[in-house]
Amino acid sequence: MLRHCSDCQELFVSSGSVRCRRCIGSLAADLERIRDFLRSEPDADINAIIAATGVSRRRILEFIQQGRLQLKTKEPGTANVCAVCRSPIPLGRICGRCLLSLGQQRGRQDAGVEQGPLLGSKASTNAHLYALARRRPGRDARSGRL
Repeated sequence: MLRHCSDCQELFVSSGSVRCRRCIGSLAADLERIRDFLRSEPDADINAIIAATGVSRRRILEFIQQGRLQLKTKEPGTANVCAVCRSPIPLGRICGRCLLSLGQQRGRQDAGVEQGPLLGSKASTNAHLYALARRRPGRDARSGRL
């Protein structure tokens, strides 16, 4: 499928990625540069990382949200928050409590019990859990299990 790269807007043939090969390579190089810097300066904050590596704040925050990078220092604006309840979480997109709630709600819907107010319809629950499973490598898209 032809797609525009989310970073450089170049047209490329996608096999599921939202970035072209060149931008994926650049992303990997940025992450490696940050990791090399953090090996020598493990207590560095985000501003020191930006100054030393030249990697943008947005990209660093993206790495933190994806769980590919963790900083020892916590400063405002760098905390990862749950997409459902907005509480701080160490990594990922949804906290364990909300994930458990979503799983229980899906179980009630599958059993024919009336659905709760959190998600609405069974179709939206399935779509949400499917999207969640797609974001987590190694998970079965239908059940969310390994």
